[in-house]
Amino acid sequence: MAGRDRRAARLFSGLAWWVVASQRGRIRTFCRYDGGSFAIITPGGELVERVSLLHNLRSAHASRPGMRIWIVNPQLRMRQGMLTLATYEEWQEVNSVTTARVSSVLFADQHDTPNGVRWLHVHETWMPR
Repeated sequence: MAGRDRRAARLFSGLAWWVVASQRGRIRTFCRYDGGSFAIITPGGELVERVSLLHNLRSAHASRPGMRIWIVNPQLRMRQGMLTLATYEEWQEVNSVTTARVSSVLFADQHDTPNGVRWLHVHETWMPR
């Protein structure tokens, strides 16, 4: 496997982890990934900064038993210096209702984090039903 392919595998293994980060014990791990300045734009267009996001994740713990989340179609879009831009589809099933969003994520290399990257920014957009 080429170096870039191994890097992609590490990045996208982190994506699957990210979408279930509301599990207790995972919040501390997320804090090691984000470098303190992470932000996400939700599918509804709301900009959520790190402090609010962490509060929301903690509040969401065990709020949706049986929820399933999975990642498909991960794509590396650009790699420049220490930055990587990627896209992926995130699918969720809650109470037999399935939704999907396409997301872009910006990572920076940071070798002291669990997957060797620091999450900088995510932007989500609803996919057509």
